[in-house]
Amino acid sequence: MPMKKFLLPAAILFGAVSLSNAANLVGWWNFDDGTASDSSGNGNNGSFQNGAGASAAVPNATAGSQSLRVGGGTQHVLVPHDPSLTLTSEITITAWVRPSGTGWGGIVAKNPSTGGGANQAGNYELRLQTGGNQSVQWLYEEGPGINSTATLTAPGAGPAVGQWSHLALTHDTGGNFTYYLNGAAVSSGTGPAFGTLTNANPLYLGSRADLFTTFTGDLDEISIWDGALTGGEVADIFANGIPEPSSALLGLAGLAGLAFRRRR
Repeated sequence: MPMKKFLLPAAILFGAVSLSNAANLVGWWNFDDGTASDSSGNGNNGSFQNGAGASAAVPNATAGSQSLRVGGGTQHVLVPHDPSLTLTSEITITAWVRPSGTGWGGIVAKNPSTGGGANQAGNYELRLQTGGNQSVQWLYEEGPGINSTATLTAPGAGPAVGQWSHLALTHDTGGNFTYYLNGAAVSSGTGPAFGTLTNANPLYLGSRADLFTTFTGDLDEISIWDGALTGGEVADIFANGIPEPSSALLGLAGLAGLAFRRRR
């Protein structure tokens, strides 16, 4: 199986990602009601698996009373497949993370439970490494057996163990990747563009599908967008949270015209 890997050096870059005309919020899991229900309006509700559950630990920037706690092992949230989770040529994933240990941990993954997702087109996965080189990896399938991996390193700028940090990953139509930490771009680069990411596998939160790369710690405000947000929009989400209405369509005007749910 051909494997292409891209090691992208850390850089402070702003406005580096080109834009689509709009970004649709396709999934938003804030865990505020103690469940893994979807607040995007698309009905992508998840369920706690193997001991995962709600936690009273929340980021300072949100008013929700609960987050997701995953304790490693095979704990995760399982979201059934839905056509709304089929992404086109752009994507944004955001999440608050508070790792409790070092090593790799899955944040969002849509891939088979065997083979690490290497043999089926349409897979995508975002995972985090704490400790070491403090990197974020964005993996996606260009086609059957052609698996691309973008490793965005940010030495000294990774999420700290035991502290809340806000992560965002954007990927635009030109294949440009940008990794944001706490609202600021810290690493960027370019890899192959993808077409429509289509598969019928469930979505996993807090792990990849083979359950070998499970996050340990707390996650909150996980969101997936079918479009690449701007640096300004990512910064607004970091500062103010996901805007209301929950099914918001973000156009080139950004988030400024929308009413934010300010959660302190």
